[in-house]
This record gives sequence, structure tokens and C-alpha cells, in this order.
Amino acid sequence: MFSNRNSRYLLRIGATFFCYGLLLVFLPLAFSIIHNLLADAPPLAMEIFFGSTELSLLVLGTVIIVISWIMQEAGKLKNEQDLVI
Repeated sequence: MFSNRNSRYLLRIGATFFCYGLLLVFLPLAFSIIHNLLADAPPLAMEIFFGSTELSLLVLGTVIIVISWIMQEAGKLKNEQDLVI
């Protein structure tokens, strides 16, 4: 359970949640900037959205990253314990 492979998988899952939360926060701003630079339409307001969905994704990603770090440290302790007679 406390293998390096499992902790890497959890790290990737946590990083995916965290990056998706950041993407949801800043994607409307990026779209507004691109639209204002390239389109001849009236300019869009530049806004950053930060709601409960984004917050929950950022917190969930952070918690999973911390759990993967704990699992990695537990794997190191297990490897050291296996060397003890």
C-alpha cells in the first residue's frame, strides 16, 4: 500500500485536481483577454471567478498531495524497517 508507485499515482491525481481548480479560476480571464485582443466585438469584462467548486477542487487537490507525501514517507520508513533484522 505504501509503495512509491501508489504515492506517485496519488500525487498525479492531486495535481490534476489542483490544476483543474486553477484552470477554472483563470480560464474566464484568459478568454476575456484573448477575446478583447482579437475580436472586433465590444470588449468583455476581465473577471476571475472563485466559487465553492473551485475552492473544493483546490482543497481536495492539496489534501491528496499531502496524503501522497505522507504515503511516500511511510514507504521510506517501511523500506528502512525491512532492512532491520
